[in-house]
Amino acid sequence: MTPPTISNRDVRLVVLVNRYATPFAIGLVTMAIVLSSAMGTVRDVSIGLLLFSILFNIVAVGLIRRLAETKPWMKKARMWTNLAVNIALVYLLGPFWPPMWLLLALTPLATAIYGGPTQTLLASSGIAALIVAIHLLRGGGSPHEWGQVLSYAAFIVLMSMLINELTQASFPNNPQDRN
Repeated sequence: MTPPTISNRDVRLVVLVNRYATPFAIGLVTMAIVLSSAMGTVRDVSIGLLLFSILFNIVAVGLIRRLAETKPWMKKARMWTNLAVNIALVYLLGPFWPPMWLLLALTPLATAIYGGPTQTLLASSGIAALIVAIHLLRGGGSPHEWGQVLSYAAFIVLMSMLINELTQASFPNNPQDRN
């Protein structure tokens, strides 16, 4: 069995996604911290997570650029680390800053660019379910709130699949098409 590899195309896509997703995430979290009424531990932990995320992504993308061929697992490790941080930030800041759900959209949108249709559907459906679960953990709410949450979930799944299909069309005969 041959070890997994990461292509130059994959490295370019990691850099491209980082160029746009990371500044968006930083801006979103910064606004949530500065403009919301989050105080005390929530605010302090959120600031810590934001600073960790910035440093982590700078280091991780640099390492992926240099070591992608010998350490292809780094791309997935970066994705899982970012997802864990994003989940924590959405859970902490979501009650104070409703647009925080957009942070969770980043993982399936990146998967749509990097992966195949099956990976994209699994990632986007998982995040959609997570958004619903977070809403349930907070006690559910009114039909109006449920409508919003289900709209967020549908957006994540449908936009991820659209982006995946567009990405696949941009790279004909891509091996990812079979996933």
